[in-house]
Amino acid sequence: MRRNFFFALSAVVAALFLPYAAHAQCENFYCESWGVYNPNTNTISGYSLYSDYEYTQGWYLEVDSYVSDPNGNYYWVGSDDENDEVEVDFSYVPGMEGVYTILGYSYYNVEGSWAYDGASYYGVGVEYPVITSCTAPSWVIGSNSFTCSGSGFSDTSPSFFYSGNDGNNFIQSGSVTVNSDSQITVNVILTGVIYSVGWITVDAGSSSSPPMEVPEMEPAAAMSCSPSTVTRTNTVTCTVTGATVTGWSFSGGKFSVAGPTDGSTAWGGPMVVSGTVTATISGGNPLSASITVNPRPNFPAVPMPSAAHVSNGYQFYNRKLPTLPLDNAPTTHGLGASFYIPDFTETPGQVPNGGPNQGLYFVDTNTGSSSGASTLTDISQYPWEYSPALDNPGSAFYQAQSGTCWAGVQAIIASITAHEAGASQSHYSEVHAALASNSNNPGILAEGVVAATAQGVAQLVKGFYLAVVAAGRTEPQSPPININFYPYQLCP
Repeated sequence: MRRNFFFALSAVVAALFLPYAAHAQCENFYCESWGVYNPNTNTISGYSLYSDYEYTQGWYLEVDSYVSDPNGNYYWVGSDDENDEVEVDFSYVPGMEGVYTILGYSYYNVEGSWAYDGASYYGVGVEYPVITSCTAPSWVIGSNSFTCSGSGFSDTSPSFFYSGNDGNNFIQSGSVTVNSDSQITVNVILTGVIYSVGWITVDAGSSSSPPMEVPEMEPAAAMSCSPSTVTRTNTVTCTVTGATVTGWSFSGGKFSVAGPTDGSTAWGGPMVVSGTVTATISGGNPLSASITVNPRPNFPAVPMPSAAHVSNGYQFYNRKLPTLPLDNAPTTHGLGASFYIPDFTETPGQVPNGGPNQGLYFVDTNTGSSSGASTLTDISQYPWEYSPALDNPGSAFYQAQSGTCWAGVQAIIASITAHEAGASQSHYSEVHAALASNSNNPGILAEGVVAATAQGVAQLVKGFYLAVVAAGRTEPQSPPININFYPYQLCP
């Protein structure tokens, strides 16, 4: 079991992202995220950067980088921490078309404690190539010439191939020798990535010469997976008929899993992420089938903790509220403080050996789920405080609030309470609203977490909590009150 604990005194206001648009919201230092899609290799290459360009004082910095797919799933792609400048460079394999967002969360170190500074974002569009048409004269037994065209190619000479009688490759156009009635599948290959894009049906009986005797064809190789749509953690079994299998594999999102190579014609096991199962066969093109994994129901939301009034300088493990001044408070910021402290434990499950998702890690169950297990347990806190000078009639600050021209001590306490922990227009209500949204709540989002390592699961769950912490940074619009600050004045 691994314990994760962190907090930030403030956070980033949410932003709307457009394709190819960059956003940066860091305050103290410079941050940037960027990326580009290469259709020839089907990869998004990019980086998240955080730099001390202005201060040049040897600050110790950290940046955590994530990629979110068009469905809103987050994938951790790396972290870096060092002096002055940090950068996470990554290469990510997208699993679908659409807009992907690169996110960089940035922190700096103040007297041994990490402080959240802001975030940077960049949208990258992914579009796969497609064959739009293939033209040819009437298909007959013998040699047939044809030409294919398409769109979405970034290079000038994409290489086409077909699966049919002899398996020859050709560039953009070529010929097929037809020996029998068959269906030819036309594909395009770009630097090792194969896209199935169209097909042509060949009627060998349309020859202008006397009809030839068509030999009986062997059963075609085929693969089926059952079920093709499954709820996460349920079992899928894929079976090949009419061919000798030399190897199995799975690919989905950023994950690749190598399967058995012992000639077995079936491969199955629990599934936690959508993707494609592929069987390599002797004497033919690989066979593939897509599996869709749907979320499990009833993953409960992480609750909002009650706001707790604590003593000055309250400390929980190594996290500490600021120690507010006992007297001569210079500003309203010296009178009150609060923050959301995510405190959770998570124990990732691992898919057992023997199936397409073997070895992958995921959040097995959530506190309160129907199975009764507990692999994500949340005991977060929301402490808040106000200056002890407000409870000390002997302090100079307390005594300075007397007189008809000042709000008075009780009014100041009420204002601080509303600002830090009120039911609305407060830092507490901002965090409460974030947790109330299913699109932000870490408990609900944990259902979709899948990673190659247990650490990867922890990083993703941490990212969900960071977004909630971020919600409490915006300063609420509190009604102004008349406070007598140092140097103290007498009523006119």
